Amino acid sequence: MTPLRETSAFPARPISKTTYIEHPAVTHEETVSGSWWNWSPNKEQGPFEGPPSFPADARGTWQGPHTDGGPSQDQTGTFSQGVGHGSWFHREQSSVKPVVDKEARIESVITDYPKVTCPEPTEELTQLPAVVLSVVTPPAVVPPVVTLSAAQPAPVVTAAPSFTG
Repeated sequence: MTPLRETSAFPARPISKTTYIEHPAVTHEETVSGSWWNWSPNKEQGPFEGPPSFPADARGTWQGPHTDGGPSQDQTGTFSQGVGHGSWFHREQSSVKPVVDKEARIESVITDYPKVTCPEPTEELTQLPAVVLSVVTPPAVVPPVVTLSAAQPAPVVTAAPSFTG
């Protein structure tokens, strides 16, 4: 018996194949409300001349972040509330940030293919089987014959008149 040539469909020995499946991260977006801070100048100095630097200024301390309420909710950046030496605030706008619900991962799937063996034939063929072909002869087709009898006159063909001139 002729041995089979090894292919992935017919392995001559057991084999394993690994397939990698990429699963992207599952995310959604969340709106983070704007935060705000209020400024407290150091007590050692006289009236504060602003604006203070954000997020740090050696002339005082920023307190926050606060997420609810606060002055001038339609303003952003560092601004003064009041007249003269009024209070100073800093506000950042609301933002949208991505939140990861499920991390991206790569799944490996291992498929084991067993060795393929073919059964041995139980009997040997000593003679090829006979193939009988029957011959089919189609019937002969005879075209019809058209004859004109003498009693029928031949068709008359007249020429169209010519108008020249």
